[in-house]
This record gives sequence, structure tokens and C-alpha cells, in this order.
Amino acid sequence: MDWYRIRHTIGMHLCSTAIKRAAYLKKHDILYHIGDNCMTMFRKIPLYPKLISMGNNVWIASDVLFVPHDVIHRMLNNKLGTDEFQENIGCIDIKDNVFVGSNSTILPNVTIGPDAENTDVLDDYSVPQGAVTFLATEGAKLWPHINPADQIRTFAGIQPKLVDENGAIQDWKVEIRDDTAPNAVNLIGIESPGLTGSVPLARYVIRMMQERETFRENPAFNPVHKGIVRFFACTKEEQEKLIRSNPDYGEIICSCEEITKAEILQAIHNPLGVSTMTGIKYRTRAMMGGCQGGFCQAKIEQLIERELGKDPEDVVYSRSGSYVVTGPMRKENENDR
Repeated sequence: MDWYRIRHTIGMHLCSTAIKRAAYLKKHDILYHIGDNCMTMFRKIPLYPKLISMGNNVWIASDVLFVPHDVIHRMLNNKLGTDEFQENIGCIDIKDNVFVGSNSTILPNVTIGPDAENTDVLDDYSVPQGAVTFLATEGAKLWPHINPADQIRTFAGIQPKLVDENGAIQDWKVEIRDDTAPNAVNLIGIESPGLTGSVPLARYVIRMMQERETFRENPAFNPVHKGIVRFFACTKEEQEKLIRSNPDYGEIICSCEEITKAEILQAIHNPLGVSTMTGIKYRTRAMMGGCQGGFCQAKIEQLIERELGKDPEDVVYSRSGSYVVTGPMRKENENDR
């Protein structure tokens, strides 16, 4: 490590908080760019720090490793007895409103974010052609062999936003509103990193609730959730054992993702069982492959009908009104049997 990095690494260690470390990086102009409202848990200045850029509201958790270069060229040169291969050096660009979780390693030529775009149209779940074209164009800069036809154009959804009277988006706002819902804890204002902060958030909510009511322990509660056994991730021996114990593991419903009938049924009947197509998708990965449910959606819809006793017209894709079918395509007759 050169003296410049040693000196500033010591300076980062002397900063008492992650916010102060981000301010240190900005004050001493160590990175190519660092925006406002940032937090950095790392203390060691990475090699080639001027190749690293951070936007506004970027939060970097502990033990994140920035690697804007690699030394594979040395291995190739030694192997081939040449000096033809040069060091691979690339920028790391972290856009606005991004959280990087603990123990992440960020390699050269990586762009992260932005994680979301604000919109005033709250009921439009479509995929704009402009967004698809943008992803294809920008992705081709990193990997020119990307075929736009291979993109899975599934919109992630619209995330609720909590906005104050001045129109500013609120973040990490956890509250109980006695005037509207005195028996509910409102966490809708969690922006990022909600998933990483879920455990301390849960503890905080428990303390809020305990101020209002007494908790009684349920001795019958089982905190262990076994989850769904992923057939495709098992060894051949494990797969054979699963099929012997449950023949439904021998029937593939989703060929793209190799999801079995047993996994679909477990998703339907688990303690938080689901009755929608997207609910099955999120829990099993069925319908997430290249065909996007073109070959397996009908089978899954029929399993929901059978297992939950629903009529075909009552099965929805996700939201209320998003019916999978609205009736038979033709009347059944003797020739159809």
C-alpha cells in the first residue's frame, strides 16, 4: 500500500461514525465523486480510488470490498510466456439511492443503481419501450453480445412512498397514528435498506407495541421455517430420494426453472399459503424463465383451482381483477372428451 492510501486509511479509522467517514472522503477529494447524505462503513482506502464514484444517498455497509482492477493478466502472461495481456482496470459507478450490503465485492466496470425512479403515475404497471431500450443499450456497453430479445420484461412494481406536506419523500419513518389506525404500526416509509435493517426494525416495532399492550408467550409457536426444498439444487441421489418419498417431485411443472409439482403444492399449502400466480412465482421461481409462464402457467392455475377449491374465473394473476381466465373458450361437447 502506498503512503497516500496509508495516510488516508489511518484518517478513516480515526472517524468515529460512517457518516463522518463519508465526509472525510469528500473533504479530501479521495474518490472521483461522492454525493450528499452518504454513509461508508469501510475504512481501508481501495486501490485506484479515483475510479470510484458514488451518487447521493449512498450507504455502504461493513466489509465491502471495492476492486477496480484484477491481476488475471499476470496469470495469462505467465501461462503463455508473453506480456501481451495488460492489467484490467475499470470504473465503479454507484448511482443515487443505493445500499450496498455487508461483505459485498464490487468488481471493475460495474454500475449499481439507481434502484428506483420516482413517478407521479401511480396506477401504470406497464413496461415502457424507452426503459427496455435503455437497458439494452446500456447493457451492451458492458457486454455487446446481449440480445434484446432475451430480456425478461417483467415490471418490478410500484413501491409506495410516504411524502410530507412539502412533497419530500420520507425515509425510515416508523410510527403509530392514533388518529387513523391506533392499533397498527406504520412502516410504509422505509426506503432503503429495508431488507438489511429488517431485524433491528422488528425489534424497534416490538418495543413500540409493548408500550401499548402486554405480550404473552405462545409455547406452541415454532419459529423454524423449513422452506421449500429446491429440487434442481439437489444432487442426483437427493433427487431420487425425494421422488421415492414424494412422487410429485418426479413431475416437472416449470421446465425453464426446473420446478416440480411438489414445490408448487408446498407453496400453496405453506403457513402463508398463496392463491395467486405471482405468489407462486415469488416463492418457487416458477414462470420466471425464458417463456415467462407460457408453458407452465395453465398447469399452475389448475393446481390452484384443485387445491383451494376455486373456480377458474376466481383465480387471479396478482391484484384484484387480474383474472387468468374469464370463461371457457368454447363449449364442451362429446368430441372434446
